[in-house]
Amino acid sequence: MSKPALARVTRALPKTVQKTIADVFDSSDVINLPEGPTAWRASNAISWIARNTDNPETRLDLERLAGTVL
Repeated sequence: MSKPALARVTRALPKTVQKTIADVFDSSDVINLPEGPTAWRASNAISWIARNTDNPETRLDLERLAGTVL
């Protein structure tokens, strides 16, 4: 998945959440996320952010979004 495609998928989210997801997606982490710029990695990046979110509504929205990426 390209960065512009990830930006389109996350465009309804607050800018700070979009940036956090993009930063995680662009990171060199291959332990928590699959390798390469794929939809699988984007979905996992969004899910990873969701797991670390305190707000239950935001967490649910992010998990739903992660599912639509695949």
